[in-house]
Amino acid sequence: MFQEVSWVYPQGKNRAVTFSYDDGQRFDERVVKVLNAHGMKGTFNLCSSLVQDPAKAETYLQAEEVPQVYRGHEVAVHGVHHPYLERLAPGQVLAEVLEDRRNLERIMGRPVTGMAYPYGSWNPMVLAQLQAAGIQYSRTTNATMSFPCPREWLTWHPSCHHRDALALVEPFRKQGRSLSLFYIWGHSYEFDMNQNWELLEQICDALPQDEETWYATNGEIHRYVQAVQRLVFTADQDMAYNPTDQEVWFLVNHRTLRSLPPGECVALK
Repeated sequence: MFQEVSWVYPQGKNRAVTFSYDDGQRFDERVVKVLNAHGMKGTFNLCSSLVQDPAKAETYLQAEEVPQVYRGHEVAVHGVHHPYLERLAPGQVLAEVLEDRRNLERIMGRPVTGMAYPYGSWNPMVLAQLQAAGIQYSRTTNATMSFPCPREWLTWHPSCHHRDALALVEPFRKQGRSLSLFYIWGHSYEFDMNQNWELLEQICDALPQDEETWYATNGEIHRYVQAVQRLVFTADQDMAYNPTDQEVWFLVNHRTLRSLPPGECVALK
């Protein structure tokens, strides 16, 4: 008998929120402290030439500081030298991305497979080089002013820049469908430049902090949604198998919350 399955975030949550900040300036420390105080998470996109240059230490966090400062969050690629990628030759794009990935992986001691485009610069050639470099998702600067999960992970469009976030909080709260995602991006130095650090506090205070909302890094969201999409169903649609290493949650016939642990098969009735 057919069982209708609709996906939800972990523990049955209907909404998710993620932050993304670029460049790795020292102001990131203050952003991290605010996010931590509110139980929120972000992805921080770093240029390894800057975090490994002692001459830049006054402005940019240095390699030995990075693991501790971003503990509990995510570090991702932003190009070794922060170039306009679409202006480069294909081999140069590959080198920029792959070397930044290598450097950050040595610093963090773990795989780094996410990215944000420097200057929001990309084209089809750049996408091909990212795939060759093992990048699994990358954020653009093209705000949607809405809350969809991405269909194309290498052109992951955020909901908005942080300057526009407060206006979107109430529409986000009203989202009823599963897998809605509020993605906020920016640069930490902008808060200092504009003397509006209170804006970050206001955003975090205004966002829903309830059992319906999942706060996650970009990478956590990518891995979870990928796991959802890899589930295998029987021809009769009465059993599901989870071939991934992620526990997946879903509603059966819009009312019964179920979870499917890694490597297990369950009946949907």
